[in-house]
Amino acid sequence: MHPINLIRPMNLAFLFHDDEVLMIHRGAHKKIWPNKWSGVGGNVEPHEYQDLQGSVLREIYEETGISSGQIEDLTLRYMILRQRDDELRQLYVYFGRTATKEITQTDEGHLKWISRDEWFELDLIPTNRKMLEHYLKYEHESDVYMGINIEETPVWIRM
Repeated sequence: MHPINLIRPMNLAFLFHDDEVLMIHRGAHKKIWPNKWSGVGGNVEPHEYQDLQGSVLREIYEETGISSGQIEDLTLRYMILRQRDDELRQLYVYFGRTATKEITQTDEGHLKWISRDEWFELDLIPTNRKMLEHYLKYEHESDVYMGINIEETPVWIRM
């Protein structure tokens, strides 16, 4: 294990339209988790450290074309920590709803609305799979959960 030298805040969003969720099939060119399915998101820019929700709204718009005015009930539900080499990654995961299904494809990967019945048939990023399994059990609660990621298996702590 390397000593931690860097902190990297990141964000992720799962947007729902009825019983479908918007996911992205990450491109083969992606350095981390190529060809895997995930929500949309990215890095928190240094000037956004005090506005994490603004950061995830920016990422949603950049990757999907869905604007903040088209999103409802965007709520922080998970904070996940994991170490990768000398970097501590802090992932802030939001869930929200949108009335639109209109999306703009980008070079980040292929966006698709996925029904709940199909979620676990996808080749999901392992942590996302565990988080979505957990979310389905507790989706009607408003609690935020902290996840400590140990070998791609998060341990959940209710905050």
